[in-house]
Amino acid sequence: SNEINNLLSINEIENTNYLLQAIMLANAFQKALVPTSTEFAEDALRFSMTKGLEVANTISPPGAVVQYVDQNVSQTNNQVSAMINKVLDVLKSILGVALGQSVLEQLTSSVTNTFTNLNIQKIVHCSFWCYSCPRHLFFSSCLYSC
Repeated sequence: SNEINNLLSINEIENTNYLLQAIMLANAFQKALVPTSTEFAEDALRFSMTKGLEVANTISPPGAVVQYVDQNVSQTNNQVSAMINKVLDVLKSILGVALGQSVLEQLTSSVTNTFTNLNIQKIVHCSFWCYSCPRHLFFSSCLYSC
């Protein structure tokens, strides 16, 4: 098959004790991926924020949505580099961390292939990360698709 799949993974779990919990959370939030039809594909998936909030309220220990961002990035010209920069700026502001070179290269390739070759991303890019302080553990996720 000539189909190109671009996979992007941003994974950072400093304390491996939380690995099982991160996997369980990722599995729970699969329920928030709903089938949708687009002009390009009938078997596409999208993340339903409503279902995601329902999942957050049913997991144990209970989850809490501290903040979420639902942002569309668009432009009216065909400059791929400009779109790449827009997507990178959004991800940097949402993640609050510097993206490593390999992640930047994967993301650049994904956006380039999607917008240049009009390849549809059939795999949803979702990343989970955590931050802990003495009394709290914070899990976050970011959904990226073209």
